[in-house]
Amino acid sequence: MLTAIMKSHVYTFDDKIRKQTKGGPIGLKLTGVLAQLFMIWWDKEFAARLDEMSITVRKNKRYVNDINLAVQPTPPGMRYKDSKTYVDESSVTEDGRVSSDERTMALIKKVGNDIHPLIRLEVDYPSKHQDGKLPIFDLKVW
Repeated sequence: MLTAIMKSHVYTFDDKIRKQTKGGPIGLKLTGVLAQLFMIWWDKEFAARLDEMSITVRKNKRYVNDINLAVQPTPPGMRYKDSKTYVDESSVTEDGRVSSDERTMALIKKVGNDIHPLIRLEVDYPSKHQDGKLPIFDLKVW
């Protein structure tokens, strides 16, 4: 099983470390409610797309804007384009040289980024870390 996380409070995007900031006090509550409603819709859409792709999701939990996923690895050569998956036989050998968690999370990132232009995912996975453990909050898991 593959465990991965998508992070944001302090996050890396385009190889730059950034810190999420809060809005001003006026309208902050309404903004938060709207953001929660939007993310509820996004969560359902994300889950539905993964299901349509036959990606076995063991765990899909979101805390504010961090998504913790535990999924079965996707097969080598699996690609995503125009909201559909297919197997590119010419990529199977190449994908065999990439860790299954990296390959799977690259595919899942494309799916998540395809849902709405306001949401862009950054992914993390165990093989990206020297100790093979994924930091989730202040814990390391594998």
